[in-house]
Amino acid sequence: YGSVKVFERLDEQNRVDYALASMCEPGIFPGDNWETYHCPGVTFFMQPRVVENAKVVFDDLINTVGQLSALLQGDVLDQHQQLLTAEGLKQIEASLS
Repeated sequence: YGSVKVFERLDEQNRVDYALASMCEPGIFPGDNWETYHCPGVTFFMQPRVVENAKVVFDDLINTVGQLSALLQGDVLDQHQQLLTAEGLKQIEASLS
């Protein structure tokens, strides 16, 4: 849980690889009162031109998304809020090069 009130995946040098924000405006999570907090969804994001190895970070992000989705029995949507397909995933991966 980072200083900007989103969850952050950090690398070995404590730099942010990717983050997880709430889908509810303003996109942050509460610092307390988790018992009463309701969040219908989350958004993962990364800055591929800032991280050291965008492909490796993206693979880790997708793995984390898959685990969280399975645990919460949720859908994984793309940037257009449509179900993420294998083709869509390949397009995103290609854009990282």
